[in-house]
Amino acid sequence: MDEVGRLISEFKAAKLDANGECDEKIDLILELEELEDPRIMPFFLEVIGNENEYDLARIEVLKILKLRDRRSPEEHERIGKAILEVLAKSKDADVRNYAAMALAKYLDVEGANTEAGNLLLNSKTQIDLRHNLFFAFERFGETDDGREVMLKLLQDEEFRQSAARVLGDWGKK
Repeated sequence: MDEVGRLISEFKAAKLDANGECDEKIDLILELEELEDPRIMPFFLEVIGNENEYDLARIEVLKILKLRDRRSPEEHERIGKAILEVLAKSKDADVRNYAAMALAKYLDVEGANTEAGNLLLNSKTQIDLRHNLFFAFERFGETDDGREVMLKLLQDEEFRQSAARVLGDWGKK
């Protein structure tokens, strides 16, 4: 078995300890991040999409995806869709917050602006998640959809001032 296959197998075999933690999984993800192999990204997307996976392993992969340089339009699209899926379906608040942060690079993926915007504009969405989504729109930069979301946020007491600031900054460019 080659190194990538071995690392993925070890990850899948690693078990949580009595405290519900598994540093080994994090270490294996970090090792995989350093390698170039077409099997790694599908594996990473499988990890983030698995609700039964160790939450800190999912978060570690989301951190990697947040910083990942664009490799190809197809990979960019697959990553963005996987992050949106996590954002929409995960029950873990921390995982969802990291998905929102990672989404900043993928807001150009079809449906991302709409789904993220709907969550951000919904006052019933957890406030930390709303803030992370707001910063994702801000970091991505001005787009027609982003401008529309910011304009709607001018009516939201929580985000009024921040949205006005972002719109002002965008208007200066």
